[in-house]
Amino acid sequence: MEIQKEELIKLFDFLAQKTGESLDFTGFDAMEAKLGPNINGKYLYTKYNEAIRSVTSSCSIQEIKLRSLLNYLGFENYSEYQTFLNAPIPQVLASCFGVWVSFVRQSSDEGLIYQSPVQIYQKNQKAYFVLKGPNTTYSGEMTYANGCLTTLFTGSSGKLFHHIYKIGNRKEPRVLQGIYSGISTADDPIGGRAVLYRSEKAFEEIRNLVLKSADLINSDDPFYRNLGSYFGAFEKNNLRLNRIISFDSEDLKS
Repeated sequence: MEIQKEELIKLFDFLAQKTGESLDFTGFDAMEAKLGPNINGKYLYTKYNEAIRSVTSSCSIQEIKLRSLLNYLGFENYSEYQTFLNAPIPQVLASCFGVWVSFVRQSSDEGLIYQSPVQIYQKNQKAYFVLKGPNTTYSGEMTYANGCLTTLFTGSSGKLFHHIYKIGNRKEPRVLQGIYSGISTADDPIGGRAVLYRSEKAFEEIRNLVLKSADLINSDDPFYRNLGSYFGAFEKNNLRLNRIISFDSEDLKS
């Protein structure tokens, strides 16, 4: 089949990055063992040099081999690869890859704050958000648009949570403020403010904790003092519904 010359060259660049091999005969020979039985190192070396030297805008490659290469890189098909080239992971989002700590205030008047480990990472040419709760790990794709990071993630229980964080064009932020919505343990819709704090620790080292805003305000750590102040008032941080009895307008009375 025919493929655009620049698309093929970029494909070889991705192969070099993922395999850690060079784009020469020795490198392609080493790739052969990593790519599987359908791919021959000499064939790749020949195709790469044909693409580099080609004066036309397109190059030919066997469809079965192209499919194997794309699958190895995490693409389902050629169309998905083209879509990625036209809209790669934005640098702003990529700068957020790493380990974070999530903080949200419990939907109660107790001033309790849930701390959870979070990891933002790349897999199969997409960005993912993973949050580990005390009993369930939640995950979902993360995207960047209009100055915000957005993720809809789910756990094994089937519960969904939606987070959106303001980032603008800032790269390597230390703290992100956002809004969350989801379902409580009592199966009620809840929402409020959320904070992500970048951590130098490993994901597995961060514990799930329940903190008290009143205690954090007296912390020696400036971050936790600010965090305690931020989450101090229920009215500024949490949304919850009125008690529902009739599912009619009477329920809306304050």
